[in-house]
Amino acid sequence: MIKMKKSSTFLDISTLKSIFVPSKVPLPGFCCIGITDSCFFKCKMCDKWKEDISVDKKFSKEPTLNMWKRFIFQLSKVVPKVKLRGKMDQRFEINFAGGESLTHPLTLPVVKYANSLGFRTVIPSNAYLINDAMAKKLHDSGLSAINLSLDSLDPKIHDKFRGFDGAHEGVMKAIKALKKYNYPKAGIISIIHNSTYAEIKDIIEWVDKHEKLDWILTMAIMQPNNTVFESGWYEKKDFEELWPKDKSKMIKVIEDIIEIKKDQIRQRKSGLISNEKLVNTLHQLYAFKKYFNDPEIFVKNNQPCNFDTALQVSAVGDIYMCYHYHKLGNIHNDDFRKVWKSNNAKLIRKNILKCKTNCHELINCYYKDEYPFSVKNETKTQKII
Repeated sequence: MIKMKKSSTFLDISTLKSIFVPSKVPLPGFCCIGITDSCFFKCKMCDKWKEDISVDKKFSKEPTLNMWKRFIFQLSKVVPKVKLRGKMDQRFEINFAGGESLTHPLTLPVVKYANSLGFRTVIPSNAYLINDAMAKKLHDSGLSAINLSLDSLDPKIHDKFRGFDGAHEGVMKAIKALKKYNYPKAGIISIIHNSTYAEIKDIIEWVDKHEKLDWILTMAIMQPNNTVFESGWYEKKDFEELWPKDKSKMIKVIEDIIEIKKDQIRQRKSGLISNEKLVNTLHQLYAFKKYFNDPEIFVKNNQPCNFDTALQVSAVGDIYMCYHYHKLGNIHNDDFRKVWKSNNAKLIRKNILKCKTNCHELINCYYKDEYPFSVKNETKTQKII
C-alpha cells in the first residue's frame, strides 16, 4: 500500500518512477566504475586519453569521496548478501577502470570502502605507477586483484602500441613490487592485435611459469574506446595498425590458444594443477575465432544482449547499463536503488534486449559463458576433455 500525506493530491514524476517498476527487476551482474578518464599513455587501441565523447556537459563535475561511498553503499543494498561474503572470487565485483585509475586520488579510498562492505575489488592498470610504495598502498587498501596490461614480451612492440616509452619496463617493475604481498592478486591482460597475435602464445606460457602471476586474460582487439561506433571500423585508415592483416594466420593462433586451454583443463581435472592460468573460457576463445574470421556477423545472431544487467558509472557520476543508451541517472543526486528499478531503467532494458547492433564490446567486457553467442557446434569438443 502507498502511504500519502493527507494534504497530498498528486504524485510527482520522480515518485511515480520509483513506484511503478517492473515486477521482476534483474540484479546487477557486475559494476564498472570509470573513476577517471585521465591517462598519460596514448594507447593506439584506446582513445580514453582524448576528450571523452560521452560526457554530459551539464554534469561535468567529478563526484566527491562521499558521493562514491554513498553510491557503493546503495549498491550493497541491491546486491544479494551472499555475494558480499565467502570466497573472494565468487563475490560481486567492482572494477575501477579509467583512464589510468591509479592517477586519481580517490581511487584507493573508494576501493578501501568497497572492500569493507564485502565487494571484490579489481583495478586494471598500465602498471607504470606501481613501485614499492604504491604496492603497499594497494595492499593496505584491501584491493582484491590487479590486472596489468602487457601486450608483448618485446619492449619495443609493447611501448609503441601503448604510446609510452618504458611501458614494458613499468610492468616488470610492478610485478616485482607486488611480489611482496599475497594481495592484491596479480594477473596479465593481453590484447590480441596485428602486432601481437603471433607471440600471444609466448605470453601465455610465460605467465604459466611465473610464480607471482595468477592468470592471463586475452582480449580481442575491438574498436577503440571513446570513438564513435561504426560498422567496419577495422577497415578505416585510423585503425589499420590494429586489425590482423593475415586472417588464416590469426585463426591458426586462436586454434593454438584453444589447444592450450584444453590442455590446462585436462591438467586441472587430473590434479596436476590447481587452476587454469588462462582464464578465458573455451566458449570465449571459439567466439574469438568466429570474430576474427568475420567481425560483421559473429556477435548477436538471434539472441538478445545481456547488458541489461550491466552497471557502468562514468568519471562524472553518470549511471548507465550500456553507453549506447540513455543514462539511468547520476550519483550526484540520484539514489541508485531507485534508478535501477525505475520506469526509465525498464525502458532501457527493453531496448537493450531487442538491440540488433553488432556490438563488439560483448566479446571482451561482459562475456558470460556461451551467452549470447552461438558456437555450439564448435564447442562439442569440450565433452571429451
